[in-house]
Amino acid sequence: MQYEEAAMSSPTNTFDLDLDDDRSKASSDVLGSSAALQIRQLERERRLREIERTFQNVVSEAESQEGRIYENVFTERGEVHNEVNIKNKEYEIEQSRPKSVAGKLKEKAINQLDRITKKNEAFDFEVQSKTAAGNFDDYIPASDFTSHKQMNRPSSPNHARMVYNFAVTARRHSSKIAIALLIFITAIATTVTLTALKEAPIPMTLSEETWENLKAIRTALIDQGIPKGPLMVYESKQFAAVTQLAEEVDLGELSIGSIVDKSKPFVEINSDGVPTNFNNAYKERRVVLERYIVMTLYLTTSNGSKEWAKKENWMKNNVNICKGWHGIDCMELAGDEITMEVVSSLKLPSNEIHGKIPVELSFLQQLQSLNLSNNFLIGAVPASLGEIKTLQKVELSRNLLTGQIPSSFCTLKSDFVLVELVSDCGGDFTCSCCTECL
Repeated sequence: MQYEEAAMSSPTNTFDLDLDDDRSKASSDVLGSSAALQIRQLERERRLREIERTFQNVVSEAESQEGRIYENVFTERGEVHNEVNIKNKEYEIEQSRPKSVAGKLKEKAINQLDRITKKNEAFDFEVQSKTAAGNFDDYIPASDFTSHKQMNRPSSPNHARMVYNFAVTARRHSSKIAIALLIFITAIATTVTLTALKEAPIPMTLSEETWENLKAIRTALIDQGIPKGPLMVYESKQFAAVTQLAEEVDLGELSIGSIVDKSKPFVEINSDGVPTNFNNAYKERRVVLERYIVMTLYLTTSNGSKEWAKKENWMKNNVNICKGWHGIDCMELAGDEITMEVVSSLKLPSNEIHGKIPVELSFLQQLQSLNLSNNFLIGAVPASLGEIKTLQKVELSRNLLTGQIPSSFCTLKSDFVLVELVSDCGGDFTCSCCTECL
């Protein structure tokens, strides 16, 4: 409509063309009909070109005005004082005030939700121009309503929206969450209680005094490196060995006074791994440790119909392991004021021994000779056995062992400590550093 009005208001119109036609007729009487016709055509063409230029100028001006309108309204350079700008200013003022962390998160979530809700809403506006007026739908599709900066902005996760959704969901299901939390806490409390009850009760066959001695011995063993797990299980062979030690204390056959009093052990060890000086607290712990080890060996490899062929004095309360237990030899260690005996040799060949070699054997720190040949031992050889610094002879042949001899034995042999290593070297068991293979 604006274009048509502009065209009508131009100085050149159809009335002027008719007037020119009359003047041309008068001229034709003088110049002749052919010359007059040519002049009329040229004049008409000149007028038409002028009309076209005028129309193009009007259209160009309208388009320019339209571009300025779009720039003012839809680009960042435009300054339209509408409700959105006012809210943004209020938001900036509010943000400048000090707030708590919770308050900031809540406000950010609410403002983000408002923006998302109103993102696609159309609104009316007034164009600050003298030549044009319109609304949103007249100039740009709803899907394009966004600033240039916003159109080019890469997508990013909406953290505020996520926080808000979580808060709304939590509030909506608050009762269910509370019940689930209560069930979770109850389950944890029940587990802790059952674990405590599993350790706390005294076995039916033990007196309270025996139970206290058992706990003291168990703690001393754990402090010396014995694995804790089996010691805590009532049905394990390790727990049975500790129970017998506690009963020997009740009978006066075993002394643990320094263990109960929690006296600090003291020991000096030379470069060969041999104790050269120690106190009574160390002696009592060492005696308890070695007695526990040989008891565990017997209990884990002998049960029911699979008894050892020779077991003289084994597991007897009133017999020292170094003075009568079959296959055990000991050596004496001397300190400044006291002495003690420790296991130096364990020879149990052809003795109907079944099961696995217990890892506890590796805690016989002064063991020099180990002979378990011609038995029914299964499984792998504990690598920790090869870490005994005093071990000189090992015989493991004619068993049902699997795997290979641990590298710790080969290292001990290369250090010229282990001088004799006899084992099976074919089938399910191999040995790369044995001195003799059978």
